[in-house]
Amino acid sequence: MPATLSLLRNIFSDPMERRTAIAIWAAAFSGGAVLGPVIGGILLEHFWWGSVFFLAVPMLLPLLVGGLILLPESRDPNPGKVDPISIVLIIMALLPFVYGIKSISSGPGTSRSPRSPSGWSAPSRSCGVS
Repeated sequence: MPATLSLLRNIFSDPMERRTAIAIWAAAFSGGAVLGPVIGGILLEHFWWGSVFFLAVPMLLPLLVGGLILLPESRDPNPGKVDPISIVLIIMALLPFVYGIKSISSGPGTSRSPRSPSGWSAPSRSCGVS
């Protein structure tokens, strides 16, 4: 989401055009947020669960081709260095959290003891590791 807004800021330099582009972006996002679950529910009610993914194909193919042709390149001329310590810290914070959610949803018998993955994720996030 922030990447699309930064593209709008770089593409539309005129403030009036930028306001219009952001309004169209917000309307499309709101429409997708409203219609997505409804259409997904209808598809799930009448077809197999994988049908929700086929809905995106006819919409995304023209967008991908059009994006490659119409969107200008937008890169930072002075990118920062890769921070390996931050990469390791975010993995240490998110991996136990995701594993904990998966183990809790797998069935009964899981707990939030200090030895469980979700037991390590909360203290690491509260201590500012992430």
